[in-house]
Amino acid sequence: MQKCKLLFLALLTIASGGCQLISIVASPNGVHKVEPAKVDMSAFKKSKYAVVVEYPGRGSATANLYYKITKAVSSQLKDHLKVKDIVKYKDVAKLRNSVPNYGLLSAYQIGKLLKADIVIVVTIADYSLYELPTAGYYSGSLVVSWAVFDVKDQVKLWPAEGKGKDIELNVEAAKGEDKISDRLSAAAGHCVVRDLYDCQSIHYKVLEEKVDHSIGQW
Repeated sequence: MQKCKLLFLALLTIASGGCQLISIVASPNGVHKVEPAKVDMSAFKKSKYAVVVEYPGRGSATANLYYKITKAVSSQLKDHLKVKDIVKYKDVAKLRNSVPNYGLLSAYQIGKLLKADIVIVVTIADYSLYELPTAGYYSGSLVVSWAVFDVKDQVKLWPAEGKGKDIELNVEAAKGEDKISDRLSAAAGHCVVRDLYDCQSIHYKVLEEKVDHSIGQW
């Protein structure tokens, strides 16, 4: 009988703890806390999107990076905003290579030529790759900024004014150059799209994102 009582008390304790855990998870300060979207994209669910990656002053040697970042951003748009209509990368690349003075076009002009309603311009500020002493291993960094444009109404949706904060990403070590660019591109895709939907706080930051360790951040 004593064993039964002890077992009952143990089960009761576990059950109570479980309820507390559930309340923590469901609470505003639990894992379901979200970082609210910085711009409401609900009116553009059925719109056609174009992801345009730019690297001012750099040539075709970075074409693979253009593709990877475009793919990463497009994947995030499909997963989190449920966007179904996205201009293919090859069509963006074709426009870039065929239109004279492409660099002088505005985001709205690019959007019209691509027949897109929304244009997301991702600008690469810096991309660096370093070979480490260990054979085959590299470290790399990527700095990007981004903006969202409503082509039809010619309105810059985000950031509303000025230039958005640069996103600084870093991979300390990975085997192979492709692994570096893959991870940096995937991280960039997440960081670009995360402010367009209510992102769970625990998923908002990525491992590759530069962390400010200054006093006051702890």
